[in-house]
Amino acid sequence: MSLKYPEIYNISEIDKWISTYVRKELVTTEWDLISNEVAQDVYQIPFFTEEFCDKLVENSIGEKGQQITLWGHEAEEIGINDSIHEVIKNLFVNKLVHAFYHHWSIDLPTFQRLELVNRYFRLQKNQDLRPRHDSSIITCYIKLDSDSEGGELFFPKYNYTLKPKQGHIYFFPGRVTHRYGINFIKSGINNSLFIYITD
Repeated sequence: MSLKYPEIYNISEIDKWISTYVRKELVTTEWDLISNEVAQDVYQIPFFTEEFCDKLVENSIGEKGQQITLWGHEAEEIGINDSIHEVIKNLFVNKLVHAFYHHWSIDLPTFQRLELVNRYFRLQKNQDLRPRHDSSIITCYIKLDSDSEGGELFFPKYNYTLKPKQGHIYFFPGRVTHRYGINFIKSGINNSLFIYITD
């Protein structure tokens, strides 16, 4: 399949890639200024630029994903290019781990023993994801598209619902305390990236 924006997978000059596709706020690492606790132990940080998100979604159009059952509901999983896996790992090890330490005292040596699992899901109109716990230590969520409606992230225990911003990362404990779900998609196609940090 011919890609509309193959350049987003070229990470030969990683510093240039980061300056183009990563939000400037993340690069500053001013965690007190850029991380917002939107609910108990649920943090929001600007991560990818809208340009990157739009291009990644555009590249996935026409790609037939794998139909899977996710939390008892049907969903479509899209493959992720190896370059994107590498970029995410780079950003987590060199940037975001410091935010984790800032809030939860997870240091770099501890983080380097953990595994990152990246999954790209696509939900159609009238699909949702029922509330669940993850087996991950930390779960991260990024909404990639800009035009789907609905699909809010909600946490029943805290009676809190948030409307994710495109390209912002939301991270929270994956086990026991933070059961969460995604509301019905009202219109458009919801494209989301989940990053699971596991041991």
